Amino acid sequence: MSDFGTQYTQSWAYDLAKNAITNGEVYDVDAIEQSIENIISTIFGERLFFSEFGSSLSFVLFENVDARSAEFILDNVIDSVKRWEKRITISSKDCRLNIDSDNNSLSFTLPYTINTSNIKNVFERRIRF
Repeated sequence: MSDFGTQYTQSWAYDLAKNAITNGEVYDVDAIEQSIENIISTIFGERLFFSEFGSSLSFVLFENVDARSAEFILDNVIDSVKRWEKRITISSKDCRLNIDSDNNSLSFTLPYTINTSNIKNVFERRIRF
């Protein structure tokens, strides 16, 4: 599992032109993982002309996290990814959020399937705060 923000330096979606001729969309696992990370890490209003894009994760990172608030955080992340990343289907019942208060971190596990190829993958990130 990589830390949040390190995905870009480890496996950049180098094949952005892969499907550009046929339909202009990329269905590569690396591109989709970067998209999920962008959705989760973007604060509402951060994109100037697209203020509704993002998630509310940043608003709750400095709150006391317990089982109840962790469920809210996970539900919000799932809803945001479902809303903005149409290339995948998330397996909501298998999603997990682990709280590691000793290391001041949250870990996300979001299993998903790429719609066009039925490739299954798992988005895993740790966020330290």
